[in-house]
Amino acid sequence: MNIDLYHSKRKYSKNFKDEFDYDKNVDFYYHNLINSLILFTYTSEELQQLEPILIDPISELYEEIDYAFIPNLFESVFRNGLIEQKNKNSLINFKTKIDEIPNEYWNYKSMDTIPIWKEINLEANNLLNNINCKQRIYEDKYVYFNTAK
Repeated sequence: MNIDLYHSKRKYSKNFKDEFDYDKNVDFYYHNLINSLILFTYTSEELQQLEPILIDPISELYEEIDYAFIPNLFESVFRNGLIEQKNKNSLINFKTKIDEIPNEYWNYKSMDTIPIWKEINLEANNLLNNINCKQRIYEDKYVYFNTAK
């Protein structure tokens, strides 16, 4: 049995919001979603330049978008009006395309040569434009650096 958590018919009441503390961290969830889209707009060279911050940008690509689409976190962004509901299905469709990329294409060389990556790049840019996000700079506001020596 398949359950579609993204297309839930449940209406959110005040009690439901109070019942969970997801909305307290909605700024983090929003930035995570935006950052994941921004990463998908980057070329392989631009991603490699992020290695001092992200250590492994390829892993960050799929881990960050997976986290951004955890249903309760994803829903919180829309429930709080940080992204308009009209963009929800487009974002879900984008995530589906990401999930369909074969494992062997998750590398820098494929990003420069496999057509699906060009499509993903263009679609990520279009989604950010639709969300009215003009900048394409990965924000490390919530990235924590290991300063232990």
